[in-house]
Amino acid sequence: MSETRTAPPVADAPARGPAHPLPLGQPQPPLGRYLRCRTRGPVPVTALFPAALQQRALADLARVPAMLACFIERLGPHPFDACLLVIADDPARVPASPGAAVLRSDSIDGSGSCDGALADAIARQWFARGTEGADARDAWLVPALARYATWLWCEAAGDMTTDALAAAEHARLAGRSAGEPRDAPEPQGAPTDPRAGRGALLLHALRIELGDVRFFELLQACSLLHPTGAGTTDGFRELVGAFAERPVDVLLDAWLVDAGLPPAPERRRRAQRRHRR
Repeated sequence: MSETRTAPPVADAPARGPAHPLPLGQPQPPLGRYLRCRTRGPVPVTALFPAALQQRALADLARVPAMLACFIERLGPHPFDACLLVIADDPARVPASPGAAVLRSDSIDGSGSCDGALADAIARQWFARGTEGADARDAWLVPALARYATWLWCEAAGDMTTDALAAAEHARLAGRSAGEPRDAPEPQGAPTDPRAGRGALLLHALRIELGDVRFFELLQACSLLHPTGAGTTDGFRELVGAFAERPVDVLLDAWLVDAGLPPAPERRRRAQRRHRR
């Protein structure tokens, strides 16, 4: 169904307990002829996109239910009662709102090249409620969590493993530090953000240190953080400490405090430490 819309502000979703999905507002797309597409499922999906992009948008959005299934398995229940995707020529004209993922229309080409950007935008629905701190030192947290979720989707989709993506990201950051740009594979369309990359590497190092069970419990706990102060670096460190079997301050300091780039996290190092015990 096509609709002509203007764009009043999107209503913010009020904070509620984690057992109750947050309600979405009723956003309006920017001026123009837009189509509304809905899918059913455990998390209903509504997509708004320019009518001229219908064929390409439907092709690129086809994997959204699989992305949601991957994130629900790894990050916990979707925090809203539905998933909203808005594709717009100028995302700045779509007022920001919890629960709404906004993508640029020029990233939609029907080939799946926007997969990384789409996964990143959807993953932020789990974390943007409670992990965006007002202090600049906390600004890495949401991008890092979303980037790692994108890696999880990439692995689930059979493209690259999280180990390979972490190695590629580390090589990219190492090349940037040395002033030598390096080409390295990454999820298609994923936003380029050094803070997100370094933070995602910290998360991968924590996954190796904690083990998968505790690590994914940590991610689910991150998605439930309350927006009044818990979404800070200090709050994250406390949360990690609650899931760690031994102190991890040195590991956290290496990625969050020290200026230099730590060695790439590798699973075999964990295995070697166990063997020496």
